Order: sequence, then C-alpha cells, then structure tokens
Amino acid sequence: MKKFRILVLISLLTAAVPLVLRYQAWARQSPQVGTTQNAQPTTLRIVSPTSGEKLAQTFVAVQYQLMSPAATSTPTYELRLDNRDPVQTTDTTYTFNGLVAGSHDLVIQVVDANGTPVVGTRTEVKFTSVNPTAPSAGGAGSSAMMSIPALPLPAGNDLPDGNGSLPLLSVIGFGILVGGVISALRTRTAHK
Repeated sequence: MKKFRILVLISLLTAAVPLVLRYQAWARQSPQVGTTQNAQPTTLRIVSPTSGEKLAQTFVAVQYQLMSPAATSTPTYELRLDNRDPVQTTDTTYTFNGLVAGSHDLVIQVVDANGTPVVGTRTEVKFTSVNPTAPSAGGAGSSAMMSIPALPLPAGNDLPDGNGSLPLLSVIGFGILVGGVISALRTRTAHK
C-alpha cells in the first residue's frame, strides 16, 4: 500500500509540473502591463477594446489580429483578463463576461502546442469599465435587464484543454477510486 501511495504522489506531481511551468511563463514576460509594447515590437494587435476605452457594460468583446503570418496555419491565442485564469482559443474574438467597475488589464499572446508563449507575440491593453445605468421600461420605476451577449457555443469536436484544473482533478479522483478499490479488496480477502 505504501508503494501505491508513492506511485500516486509521483503521478500527481508529474501532472502538476506542466501547469506550474505554464504559469511561470506568464511571470517571465514583461514586469509591468503596458510597457511591453514600447519595449519590443509585437506581431499581434488588439483591435478592440482600445487603450483607455471606457465601457459602460459588464462584458467586453475582445477582437485581435496577427500582423505577420504564423508558422502554423491556426495559431492558438492565450488571453488573460486581470487575474483570471488564461483562456486559450484559435478564434480572433472572445467575450469576457462579469466585468466589475474599474480598470482592467488584457494580455494576449500566441502559444505553441505545449502552451509556451511565442516570443514577440505578447500585446497588452488597459481599459476601464464604468457602472452601466439600467434603462427604465415604461417609466413606472421598473428597470429592464441589460442584455448580455451569448457565449460562443463549442464545436462538436471541442474538448476541454489539458491546461485547466479538470485533468488534475481527474487524476486525483482516479487515484482515490483505485486506492478505494485496492483497500476494499485487501479488506475483503482478510475476512474470508
């Protein structure tokens, strides 16, 4: 049983190392938001939102484009809004919901198949979200709900990427299941 526990621990550590390295890659980039565009030219441009733009809504529709042809036919973009978990997509548009009032930092970069950032593709923009006023419906003091754009639906062949927390939780759950089965089998044979 002790060898099995060690094996499960090693498996979990093996699964966690790529996740830690990926998040460290973000830290190795430019130290301050907004300074990388002045420090080095980038091949990625954020079309919307613009720098300093003020949005009176609780969502932001992000649009970006790759200025030079990519080495691969469909590059993978990694988007990070403030301190949220990064989102990886091959589309050139993405909508973030749930914005709170205040200043927001948006970072976009191209990543390779291993999730490692491609040098020279990081771009950043700062924008502000202000509290939207709820429009009144009919003047009787009732307020109408603000419409929020629908999230894009995944294609039929889309699966969760291997960089999220779901694979790690799956490994942990599988380890608990296997450990429980082994424990039950050992206990069962001891009482016969």
